[in-house]
Amino acid sequence: MSKILHILRLGLLALVLFVIGTLPTHAYSMQAEVSAYSDHGTMANGEWTHDGAVAADHLPFGTKVLINGRVYTVKDRFGGGYSNAFDIWMPSYDEAIEFGRQYITVEVLV
Repeated sequence: MSKILHILRLGLLALVLFVIGTLPTHAYSMQAEVSAYSDHGTMANGEWTHDGAVAADHLPFGTKVLINGRVYTVKDRFGGGYSNAFDIWMPSYDEAIEFGRQYITVEVLV
């Protein structure tokens, strides 16, 4: 049964990416610690913080990841060399605190 759910999830992912115009050549799943931050300023890639940005030390800038059904782009770094952590940018401190720290499956879209 879980194999069927995995196939359905990847099919839904392909549909979402087709609709937004970015179809990856492949994807892989990983268990990760996902948190949120709300600092406003320049990210590690030189851009100003904005919705849809995520920090990750172990992936190249521009890598797309699917977290909780939403696609984010790696544009920032933690700076500590973490290999299984993501930090989603959110516009307010309250939203970041509400998101908290979650240990969930993240799809890395390659």
